[in-house]
Amino acid sequence: MLERLDAADAKAEHLQLALAHSRDIGAAVGILMAQHKLQQADAFDLLRRTSQDQNRKLYEPTLAFVSTGELPDADRHRPTRPYELRRGRR
Repeated sequence: MLERLDAADAKAEHLQLALAHSRDIGAAVGILMAQHKLQQADAFDLLRRTSQDQNRKLYEPTLAFVSTGELPDADRHRPTRPYELRRGRR
């Protein structure tokens, strides 16, 4: 019984953390959409590629971006034209 309770507590804590990160990721996507005139999928892809390049969890560079307004190494990924993201070009 105690093991199930511990497991439920751990799951609840994990879900709360995931929800908090989801909100931050959504905020970052919205900011990128507004700043760079990107579609939602393209803005998320920019966050995802930045995260992968830094070998960090998605929420880590996202939290930094929401705090500072600057995405690390974003110039490497920022498209010169929005259609470049949709075609898979960098």
